[in-house]
Amino acid sequence: DLFNFLDQEKQESQVKIAPWIVWTGLARASLPFQKLSTAILTKYLGRCLQKATPGKERMNNLLSVLSVANAFLSGSLEVDPYFAHLFEQGDEAIAFDGNPEIRSSLIVALKAMLFDMDFDQWIQLCEIPSADVMVYNGISKIWQEDDVPSNVQFMAAHLIYKVKSLLQGQASEPLTVDLLPVMDQFAKEYNKVLELDLESIELPQLLEVLEQQKDSLEQWKIEAYLGKLMTFMPGCLEVANCVSVMSVYAEHLHNNFEDIFVHIVQVENRQEMHDELFFTIAQHTAVESLSDIATKITNGEIRTLTVSADQFDSRFVEAMNRSGGEGGVGKMLREFFVLAILNGDRTIERLVEVAMQNAGQLDNVCQILKSVWAMGSKQISDLDIPNKYDTGCPKTLLGSLLAKCILEKVDKELENSIKLFNNLKDENNTLSQQVYSACLPQILKLFDDSQVGSICTLLEVILSCLSVTSVVDLQQCRN
Repeated sequence: DLFNFLDQEKQESQVKIAPWIVWTGLARASLPFQKLSTAILTKYLGRCLQKATPGKERMNNLLSVLSVANAFLSGSLEVDPYFAHLFEQGDEAIAFDGNPEIRSSLIVALKAMLFDMDFDQWIQLCEIPSADVMVYNGISKIWQEDDVPSNVQFMAAHLIYKVKSLLQGQASEPLTVDLLPVMDQFAKEYNKVLELDLESIELPQLLEVLEQQKDSLEQWKIEAYLGKLMTFMPGCLEVANCVSVMSVYAEHLHNNFEDIFVHIVQVENRQEMHDELFFTIAQHTAVESLSDIATKITNGEIRTLTVSADQFDSRFVEAMNRSGGEGGVGKMLREFFVLAILNGDRTIERLVEVAMQNAGQLDNVCQILKSVWAMGSKQISDLDIPNKYDTGCPKTLLGSLLAKCILEKVDKELENSIKLFNNLKDENNTLSQQVYSACLPQILKLFDDSQVGSICTLLEVILSCLSVTSVVDLQQCRN
């Protein structure tokens, strides 16, 4: 009755539906119903294993059996709109316990088909377009993934991979012990990146594709080609054309920024194009990633990228000027992390210097320093503090700079330095402990010189220190 019905449909649409397509859908849909499925699969597998079957039809039968075996071993089946009325299926997916006899029959059939396949037959599958299968995939359900391969070999390899994965737990079973090694030779999970044949592509070909097709490449292809490009690191950085191409695709390389940066630093004859590549990709890299790199440099985990003092200062001045514009500091944080990567110490020094000299930039500098705190927390040992006044706290770069400014500057610069300290002291007790240790012995010297105004200023600073860290804390830190 089913075939009579399909013949009528064929006459109306003038489209021929291959019998193997119908058999595949029918066999799959019958799996939850043991008695029916036993009868249907006996005829179905007998048809698939006929010796006189022509080559292309034999390959179709392989896809069919793989699809049915995959559905059987998974133990669950979506409702099939074409065959639901035959088996009185409901509207929901059906879970079922597989009949051991059917399982054995499917495995035996797969063994016969795979053992009989030679290399030439497998290669020929590349020449069969997947469209031949997909045209009636709604009936056969051969392919269940979102991305459709270009040829039947990709389909077969993926289905073998899925069936092998489901059989993996029964590797010692007599039926599968010699099947799994054979399946290993053909199994490969499908990913559309496979279509690009990246394993065989060399750097010149890769660069040619990226250059010539830059306006037409889909996003997934760009990611795949650039992923392959990264495998040619660091040697490809010696190729000027490669550096140029990487700059063009800079917005797509942000996830690889740290690796690229590390390799650029190691280039023996680093040129301007390498620095430009660093700056270009950095503009597309997340602030969090830049912060991680700057922190690793501060901790000595990776090397930094050295640039001239003039180049650094020029970029710093530009960043400070733009931080006061639309979007404020938040929009410019990326640039300050780039500066911190180039020279973390100099970045902190210049920020403190700007705040000290320009009260109008105090708020901006505070916000930036809080963001690049890891660089300011770098431990140093250049404060000469008498042991009896030393709190024993870690000596940080930012704490040292603030203490020196408070002790050495006068007038507006001293006032701005104290404001900067007061705005930052709540971020970390270490700042207060350092400034306290530096100011206390200085007060005693000022008493000897009767400098009352300076003494009062430092006493205010010490009281400010004690507002966030108690004398007990200071004593415990020293002990």
